[in-house]
Amino acid sequence: MAQLVSVVVPAYQAVDSLPELMESIWGQTVVPQEIIVVDDHSSDNTEELARELGATVVRLSKNGGPGPARNAGVETASGEILMFTDSDCVVPRDWIEVALAFMKKYDVEATTSGYIGPVDNNLTSWFQHWEKRSREPVEPRPIGATNGHSLAIDKKLYQRVGGMPNIRTSEDYLFGIRLSFISTVTFDPNNGVYHKFRSGVIGYFRQKYLFAKNSTLCIRENNSSSRARATFSSYRVLWEMLLTLLAIGVVFFSIWITLVLLAIRVAPFWVYLSKQQREKVPFALFLYSIPMLIVRDVASLVGMFSALILFCAGNRIQ
Repeated sequence: MAQLVSVVVPAYQAVDSLPELMESIWGQTVVPQEIIVVDDHSSDNTEELARELGATVVRLSKNGGPGPARNAGVETASGEILMFTDSDCVVPRDWIEVALAFMKKYDVEATTSGYIGPVDNNLTSWFQHWEKRSREPVEPRPIGATNGHSLAIDKKLYQRVGGMPNIRTSEDYLFGIRLSFISTVTFDPNNGVYHKFRSGVIGYFRQKYLFAKNSTLCIRENNSSSRARATFSSYRVLWEMLLTLLAIGVVFFSIWITLVLLAIRVAPFWVYLSKQQREKVPFALFLYSIPMLIVRDVASLVGMFSALILFCAGNRIQ
């Protein structure tokens, strides 16, 4: 007997992106039993539009972020399997079918995946896509993290974990840490969703800052750094950030040393890009990646230091 699937979508001010997402979900090779759109107290017509597009709508009385919104959707869901994506995503036609087959093949109750491409065709979006893909496993493997934009999980297991935490960012990361203590979540590199990435450098900086800050707090508060295996190597991230920091530090003493250090920092990403399909990686992206990688590293450094200050001060995730 086929398992019944409920797709849960947290949405805030989503009138521009929701139609394409809903069309892609209803057009699945395995059609879900229901699509639950949780309107996170939007001030636009997200609620009305979601109903028109065939969704079951849950309207929240106040804006709480994607974690509480997903939990509210789960309370309404009737499916045995929950699948989550975000309102700024578009799912491929076999997204549900592939996830269900993967869970059966690997005998797991939860699987998560990444992005398979940007919605918008510009350098900033393609950089963010390839930079994230370059850190992900190329083969299926268990991890201690989840991605809320592409997650399939048994409903009973989701409830056993206690749902997603009431925080505004990194809620899916912390959920994955907690999940790893009671079950296995396996990363599928061959499934995923298209995503509308941050449109500008400032938005990208803020995103990486918040992720680094809250991810650091998640690990510290759960005392689980050895269990909290994300889709990337923390040692690699630290190595990259230290190289960038050193390059910035010596720029006033020797521009040549700075250039050498930056070349060492950028080289692995360039090697990765060179292995991708050339039509997807224009030469301009190689050059554009230099300042963007610096932005990423600086944002992550600031975020980590902010987390350490907050932790020492006794504060928790914000």
